[in-house]
Amino acid sequence: ETGLRQSRGGSVISSRCHNDKQYGGEMVLSLSHALRERAIATLNLDTVLKAVRLPLCVTDPSQPDNPIIYVNEAFVELTGYSEAESVGRNCRFLQGPDTEPASIAAIKQAINNERLASVEIVNYRKDGTKFINALQIGPVLDDNGATVLFFGSQTDVTRQRRVEDEAASLADRELVHRLNNVVTVMATIIRMTSKEYEDRDGLVNALIGRLKAIGDGHLRTLGTDHRKNADACELTFQIVSPYALHADNQLSIASNSCLLEPRHTTPVCLALHEFAINSVKYGALGVPEGRVTTEWSVSERTIRMVWTEKNGPHVCKPDRTSGSDIIRRLVSAVGGTLDFDWENQGVIITLSLPRNGALAS
Repeated sequence: ETGLRQSRGGSVISSRCHNDKQYGGEMVLSLSHALRERAIATLNLDTVLKAVRLPLCVTDPSQPDNPIIYVNEAFVELTGYSEAESVGRNCRFLQGPDTEPASIAAIKQAINNERLASVEIVNYRKDGTKFINALQIGPVLDDNGATVLFFGSQTDVTRQRRVEDEAASLADRELVHRLNNVVTVMATIIRMTSKEYEDRDGLVNALIGRLKAIGDGHLRTLGTDHRKNADACELTFQIVSPYALHADNQLSIASNSCLLEPRHTTPVCLALHEFAINSVKYGALGVPEGRVTTEWSVSERTIRMVWTEKNGPHVCKPDRTSGSDIIRRLVSAVGGTLDFDWENQGVIITLSLPRNGALAS
């Protein structure tokens, strides 16, 4: 007979839920004992296992080549092989051209060591279609703790792995796209900055500052998940706070939970850097009593930052605008706008960015 109960007499099935016996670090539970306790000791284990919707097979290591001696109906449904076609064969008949040697080796090791193991392996159905099988294999013990059988449970995780692979591929393509954009932006910055400065030291310092601002911002957002939106307040503090040298309260950042989209990172990083540099040179961050406030807000269609300087020296619109021209170009590329209001006590800058592809008004 092919039933589990009849094949080797009393059976003990590996489990973590009972303290009856200890084997190799795994708790084991006497199923026959549990049936006796419920006064249903005559219940055939075939009946129990056939009702299980998880595909199962049982093999007998005492026979040559450890053949299958039992499969349930869920196994038949998953593989397409009938009970008659499966029993008497080693489980390797489910393997095929794309089955990885490492998976086969892991299964052999689990059998040789008589230990519970989980292995993902590429298997093939009777119709030739392949599927990724999350296989769990382990020993079945008799009442003396000796291995008499092996069980294997199968779970088709093909769709789940395909979704994961597609998500990873999309993330990789997005990352490459963003890195290409960064390189393009850096080339533009180098070209435009070189026209702004005539002296070598000024050019080098400007390039280092601008490129570092972009690099730091992108590295920060790429450090964990590059698809994740960046927190506007944290990014502002990271870039601007090093320039607030005179007092702890020189910089004030206000926001109502504002998250920047990945495409906003480059223009925002460069804009904050330029605003801070100019404020140190000509504005509020250059004097002890000067104050800078950045306020981020979010509407249905727009992300907006207002940069306000107070208590600084008298300011006026500069004659040279190369830095702001670079920022305008980057902001415009994502559909945003940049406005300057040259107040006597300090400049007020409004940066607006569209959300989720909406056009700036």
